[in-house]
Amino acid sequence: MKHNKCKTHSKTKRISPDFFYFSLALLSLTIIFSYAPGCGSPFTKNEKINASFNLINQDSSEVIFPDDFNHKVIVIGFIYTNCPDICPLTVHNMKLIQEKMKKEQKGGVEFVALSFDPERDKPYILKQYAGIREINLSNFNFLTGKKTEIDSLLNIMHVYAFPDDTTTGPGGEEFYYMTHTDRITLIDKELNFAKEKHIYLNMSRDELLKTIGKPNETKSIKFSPMSDSIINDFFNINGTELIVTSIEKNKGMFNIDGWTVNPPSNWPQNDKTDLNIISIGP
Repeated sequence: MKHNKCKTHSKTKRISPDFFYFSLALLSLTIIFSYAPGCGSPFTKNEKINASFNLINQDSSEVIFPDDFNHKVIVIGFIYTNCPDICPLTVHNMKLIQEKMKKEQKGGVEFVALSFDPERDKPYILKQYAGIREINLSNFNFLTGKKTEIDSLLNIMHVYAFPDDTTTGPGGEEFYYMTHTDRITLIDKELNFAKEKHIYLNMSRDELLKTIGKPNETKSIKFSPMSDSIINDFFNINGTELIVTSIEKNKGMFNIDGWTVNPPSNWPQNDKTDLNIISIGP
């Protein structure tokens, strides 16, 4: 089982070759990203982003996250510009993915680097940081904002960052590095669609039907007399296909366990394989 790691920075720290190549190989898989909760914890797929955050980008333009990226896949990394090692690698790997997707003419993806050091990472600093690294900003935003907003978003994303002890530089200036979670997360468009329709994990199926209406088709599954009953509801909402899976928590009471949006043409139609959910909801 893979675990998320935290890094503590110092001026003498170096990245091991094994870690570098592992990171590069992992991040080059443009459609496979793990949702990691925190240091030493197993990777999960149940990120909950049920709020909006007022941030600003490298051009000092207001960005409402994640609303402004609605119906797009978001690849988000967490950085600070004074980071001596991992953060530049994170941004570089995101740049490689961006370039590969452009070469393959694949769109619908937005890249975001969120600074967890807003006191120092002002918009003009982020713009300089992007410029030095020759980042194509057409679909790549570097975000900062009020510390309260950023801390709330980090908490939801299970990303941890805090300053180390302050040191004094050669010129007498105070300086500090940060200990933080190293992480890139993919937020797919299903999350945005679900947020727009007010769908969330563990809401009751009855509430779901009141919210979005009657399904086009419903399939009920029970693998054995002792197993929980499962319901798959199939919807078509303005051309968007939605499949919602609900599990019986109490007798006759079903709660949402996951969903998928616009499944591929080879989505299994057999009742006993309908539970191969492609994406688990936020």
